[in-house]
Amino acid sequence: MGMRGRQSSALLTSWIADHLQERHRWALDEGHPLRDYLKNRVARAQVEWAKALRAELLFEQRPAPDAIFSPELYRIDDLKRQERQAVPVVPIMELFEAYVAESQPAPATRKAWQSCLNSLIEHLGHEDANRVSRADIVAWKDGLLAPEGGRPPRSQRTVSAKYLAAAKTVFGWGERNLRIKENPAAKVSVSVPSRVQLRDEPGLSDAEANLILGASLNAFPDKRSRLRGYARRWVPWLCAYSGARVGEMTQLRSEDVFRHETGIWCLRITPAAGSEKTKKTRLVPIHPHLIEQGFLDMVRQRKGPLFYDPDEHRGGSEGNPQHKKVAERLAEWVRELGVDDRQVQPNHGWRHRFKRLARDIRMDPEVRDAIQGHAPRTEGQKYGGVSVRIMDEEIRRIPHFVVR
Repeated sequence: MGMRGRQSSALLTSWIADHLQERHRWALDEGHPLRDYLKNRVARAQVEWAKALRAELLFEQRPAPDAIFSPELYRIDDLKRQERQAVPVVPIMELFEAYVAESQPAPATRKAWQSCLNSLIEHLGHEDANRVSRADIVAWKDGLLAPEGGRPPRSQRTVSAKYLAAAKTVFGWGERNLRIKENPAAKVSVSVPSRVQLRDEPGLSDAEANLILGASLNAFPDKRSRLRGYARRWVPWLCAYSGARVGEMTQLRSEDVFRHETGIWCLRITPAAGSEKTKKTRLVPIHPHLIEQGFLDMVRQRKGPLFYDPDEHRGGSEGNPQHKKVAERLAEWVRELGVDDRQVQPNHGWRHRFKRLARDIRMDPEVRDAIQGHAPRTEGQKYGGVSVRIMDEEIRRIPHFVVR
């Protein structure tokens, strides 16, 4: 039973006790030993009445009426009460902070999960992780999936991948580390329907890529942000020729563009520049067409982040860093250009497109995964690595994008 259910039950018990006092004119103030005795007996009668009702509904034999107030049942009640009191109170957010301190998730993940757990606390009406039951989690899940106060229901995918994922991970960590008695979210799930896919692939089409890359050639610094134009000008091209995540490109610093000991110009995608999904540094050779367009000349004019100014902190935070906001504005710009099919992501579509192009030119699967930062497919592929020289050879095979 959740917190709200327990509160309602306790309130009903108190009301029945009040009615009995008034009916029999018993003068029992709150806190009087006999008042507690009366409420205890009322609660015991409620429990047995519920058992009797359940037996009737299931066509089973009802419990004997004279067993309701037996000393043995009161002894069991006392033992259960002592067990409940012996379980320590573990605030949900304290459990979360302990998990964060040990696991060190990305700032964006920490921010999102904190919001999810605050939603759970609001639903429960209390913060004790040890009092959360599976029924509580199910009720919370059902509430998230239902419209409320004019707000549309959250999608099954959002509830599963965000809200339940936060609860399962944090409570699971607490159970494994003996902070709480059990993980109440462990067996709760959401049935996520398959997405209807009307496109033949999720990557940007030739026409969409041509539209974005063409517009980027005419993007220049504007009055609102002198670096916004640089992001529009270069980030789509960088993604097109590397298959990188947009956030990995918007967080690039001038020192992350360098000449490798082999003489090959590379991008260094590193957690030192900001968030990085795999938390690993990787090098990606720069396609010759980018160099021909003057990308290195632009980099030489900059010091520090290439596409945002650290001195402009308008709204930037650890959980929502500036490079992420630049990526979000790029997505908005792409939508404004006319890439409005909601089945393609305006930023992530480059990543899918690169994979398709790599297959078209028969790029070695291990090399294309190394370029994009995808995990090795087998245990054997985890050994060794892919050299910059081999990656450069494969990237040079990607045909120049010709904007029409």
